Amino acid sequence: MCLTRRDDRAVLDRFFVKMKTPVESDPEEDVRQLELSYANPRRFDDRNLFGPGSDWEFNKWNRTDTVGFVISCVAAIGVILLLVGVISLGG
Repeated sequence: MCLTRRDDRAVLDRFFVKMKTPVESDPEEDVRQLELSYANPRRFDDRNLFGPGSDWEFNKWNRTDTVGFVISCVAAIGVILLLVGVISLGG
């Protein structure tokens, strides 16, 4: 059951190709990988959490995602602790 009308698949594919293609440190390799993804927009569908045929665009986490999430949480806690420390200096 769909509550809203479906958007054009080509537009969605171009958006999600950019979102799903991992960024490479070499700009030329990055462009090459993006072109490969444009040629085959279903290239990373095996990473979908709910399977390749699903319309839901949730991806399974890999090691890079987990490490990035943990680092972000530690950085956020660090900023909060820094703020608490700066506030306590005035008291």
